[in-house]
Amino acid sequence: MLSVLQQRFSIPVREFADFVLKTEQSDGIFVIDIEVVQQPGRADDIGFMVMDEENWKLWKHNQQAIKAGATATILPKPTRFISARLSHGPFTFGPPRAGSYYGILDNTYSVLTSKVVDVKASWMWFEDARLRFIERTLKMRKWDDIWVLIKNAETALHDDKTIDCCNALRMALISVWAKVFEIATGEKLEIEKGRTPDVGTLASRLTQEGASENSVGVIKRIWSYVSELAHVEKVEARPPKLVDTAFAFGLTIAGILYLLHLIPEDRRTD
Repeated sequence: MLSVLQQRFSIPVREFADFVLKTEQSDGIFVIDIEVVQQPGRADDIGFMVMDEENWKLWKHNQQAIKAGATATILPKPTRFISARLSHGPFTFGPPRAGSYYGILDNTYSVLTSKVVDVKASWMWFEDARLRFIERTLKMRKWDDIWVLIKNAETALHDDKTIDCCNALRMALISVWAKVFEIATGEKLEIEKGRTPDVGTLASRLTQEGASENSVGVIKRIWSYVSELAHVEKVEARPPKLVDTAFAFGLTIAGILYLLHLIPEDRRTD
């Protein structure tokens, strides 16, 4: 999971606080943890809601109208993805589409007690289970440097640093490919300093060891695609587009997963 928010909010009586949950993807979920910081001898709670941007604006407009004397029951009601009142608890929220969503900590109902609330929010990709398998396998084999590359790629993607993401993906893919090649073939791969292994050799020898020629061909195309994105800035004087980089991330994770499964069963724990 990628942390997107960790903040403490101090909310006066009859007020609220809000925070944005923004995503360029819809293939994942936000994991949100809310906790009211309790004073000794108290058991305070807070209202918590999640809305899209349009309904968040409507809700804020309603609060201004109520302060100006409007009756709450006659105002249009915004749609909420989450609505709860609690002292502490975890929530998950899957955005229906890319965009900005808003968490609201509602203390407008309280006329006596201000609240202090801790909020933690993380983003979990739907391929998280695949990443966990990759993490376990890489760390079990002590290929921690490759796992660092994958995590760096994930962080760079969420920070919109697309060129950094593509470079990390490229190195992670070729590193796994080279190591799997050595295990599957029993051959030591000689690589000149500053150069990457020859993907033609990697592909042909793996197919000789029984890997699907079509599947290995897909790995070659993933390598080419990610490599082209990593160099697009030099060619077109712009970083890769976010949507292309996100696509490359998903392809690379799938490619690494396939390569790890090429390790013979009796050698997966060596």
